[in-house]
Amino acid sequence: MKANEQQVKKLIVDICQIEESKITPTAHLKETLQMDSLNIADLMASLEEDYGIEVIQEEAMRIKTFGELMTYIKNH
Repeated sequence: MKANEQQVKKLIVDICQIEESKITPTAHLKETLQMDSLNIADLMASLEEDYGIEVIQEEAMRIKTFGELMTYIKNH
């Protein structure tokens, strides 16, 4: 089962303890959402475990915005 946008937003809210309203397609994971490398690793691990999405580390490191993250999820 692929994760939808709402599910991914919930994961980010749970991991980062931020308001969901901050999560927009153009929101930068690091700058806007204040995600550090550990938060991003937790998110990717949750996506792999919960939704069976294979996350390739080199590709994941290039994801800068929430919109790019959703595109990546839809393509994997």
